[in-house]
Amino acid sequence: MKRIFLLFLTFFSSFSIFAQKYTLLEAGFSEQKVKRNIKIYNEKINEKETIEKILLKPSEFKVSESAIPSFWISNVGHWLSFNLKSQSDQECIVNINYDAFKEVDFYVFNKQNKEIERFKTLGWQIPISQRILKSNFYAFQFRPKKNVEYEIFMRVKKPRGSIKVPIFLVSPESFKKANENLFSYYGFFIGCIFIASILTLFLFITTKDRAYLYYALSAISMLIWRIYFEGFFWVYFSDRNSFLADSSYGNVLLLLFIFFHLSFIKRFLLQDDKSPTLLLKLGRYMQVLIISIFIPLVIIPFEDSGSKIIGYFFYSLYVIYLVILFFYLKDAFSRKSKAAYFYVLSFIPFLINSSVGLMSNLNVISSDFLFFNSYLWAFLFEMIILSFGLAFRFQDMQKTKIRLLTNLNKKQKEIFENEKIKKDAEFKKIEAQLKLQTEKTRISRDLHDSVGSQLTYLISSLDYLAVKTNVDQIVSTKIENLSDYTRTTMQQLRDTIWTINKEQVNLTQFTERINNYVIKQIENIENLDFEFITNFDSKDKMILSFQMLHSYRIIQESINNTIKHAQATQIILNIQVVDDLISFKYKDNGLGFETSKVDTSNHFGLTNIQNRIEEMEGEYSLKSKLMEGIELFFSFKLLNTPNSVLV
Repeated sequence: MKRIFLLFLTFFSSFSIFAQKYTLLEAGFSEQKVKRNIKIYNEKINEKETIEKILLKPSEFKVSESAIPSFWISNVGHWLSFNLKSQSDQECIVNINYDAFKEVDFYVFNKQNKEIERFKTLGWQIPISQRILKSNFYAFQFRPKKNVEYEIFMRVKKPRGSIKVPIFLVSPESFKKANENLFSYYGFFIGCIFIASILTLFLFITTKDRAYLYYALSAISMLIWRIYFEGFFWVYFSDRNSFLADSSYGNVLLLLFIFFHLSFIKRFLLQDDKSPTLLLKLGRYMQVLIISIFIPLVIIPFEDSGSKIIGYFFYSLYVIYLVILFFYLKDAFSRKSKAAYFYVLSFIPFLINSSVGLMSNLNVISSDFLFFNSYLWAFLFEMIILSFGLAFRFQDMQKTKIRLLTNLNKKQKEIFENEKIKKDAEFKKIEAQLKLQTEKTRISRDLHDSVGSQLTYLISSLDYLAVKTNVDQIVSTKIENLSDYTRTTMQQLRDTIWTINKEQVNLTQFTERINNYVIKQIENIENLDFEFITNFDSKDKMILSFQMLHSYRIIQESINNTIKHAQATQIILNIQVVDDLISFKYKDNGLGFETSKVDTSNHFGLTNIQNRIEEMEGEYSLKSKLMEGIELFFSFKLLNTPNSVLV
């Protein structure tokens, strides 16, 4: 967010810069691009101007037509200048990308006292150990005085072509952070390309297809080329007289990339048995041309006077490369090759980046939207898309092998499948019969428990009538309630049959049914309170019918026992669902009993509860002490599909 705000501020500040012809540094600034007030003066051939002479030629400076100046490939010196006025005493760093110029002389002219501050010349071959600011960029640090006008002068040399270079004013903190992030930035690209290279080399070893080898080598050479032109080799190896610190080797790395990439696309797009012979020869001719220039570049160190020739050669080579690529793609599209679509998609960002950079350097167009590392982003995009293309290529090769093996084993597989179908059908038939028998047994048990529970209620009601025979109104009311409850019993039987015919029920409906049942059971019992607690992480979850019936009958049995034996004044039922696990906790404060003295084999109700929980593959516990009530806990996992046959 901070970065976006700074870019937003820089955008609007550019309008005030254009109007005032000053770059205004606000207090606490982080980063600002110098735009629309850069002036340029070009030296004459074999003439090197001094800062003193330059100060006498203000009228010979011309305002740059572009927001970012470009000189193409030049062997003369160029002077850049821009005005600066600071609203604070904060230190400032002028930062220019390494890939811009061969060397930079930097001067700060104080317009108020006419003093000139000179800085040490920075060039390609100045190692890190000899720089004040430890950076591979051209960076000059100074402290402008508040509200004092300065004019910044830079004498630069540009012996090679590159994308236009923006000039940034940055704070020391921002500069330090940028340098710290630089290695992480390149580490990311190195990691991506390294992984892609290792994978493609593995595929080459596996398939012996040279397309994977050439792709890996082109990726590695591209990465080294960009790292080289960002100055890492120069600033770290130049003081050791390493061959990597020779300016010719950057072009060598670029040639390697073009050579391997051309070899890759020839293998990737063309087919030796289907593509025209002329196209195959055209690629070989260009490879021979690359090798012919490769050897001189390695042996002969080109001075500035030859840089312009080399620059035009490489741009010509780039145009030839595009022409060959066009014919390769045309042939691939005519064969309806998927590789052509992958390559076109992957190459578009790189083509746009290279073409706009070339035309921008030649001043054919005026554009400064590109940045140096856009080459890496474009190449990373190409690498990702081509990785998918290579993966499909590998997949097609594997499909061909699998197709051959499939044809050889087809008859044997058909025989095996037929036998398997027969055995599966027999097994499913037996399994269905067993499940059907299990369901019948369970239905019988459910009916028994339901009728038994209702009879228990009738017996307790009759006992109650026997005690209250002297009250006619009460007898009348109880008889009426018994009649209603008998009808309720019949409805519950129908509900049981209905539930069995359903595969699953919503948990909300299930808990409402339990709540209604308990309230109905205790509504005529004095001094007995019921507390019902539910906690679901999702109300849309379902419970299978056999799980619902088992749980419902367990609660019925528990309520029946409490009413009949416990003499309790409170019942608490807690149902919770977490993920796919549902748990029930039933508790009363009745008389209780010693669980160690209960023989479950003679206690049909407890035995049924245990059997039901075991059938649901759940967990069960029962705690009770005399005069402390009981606590029944059981839980099981909610299933997504029925695990029994319902009839």
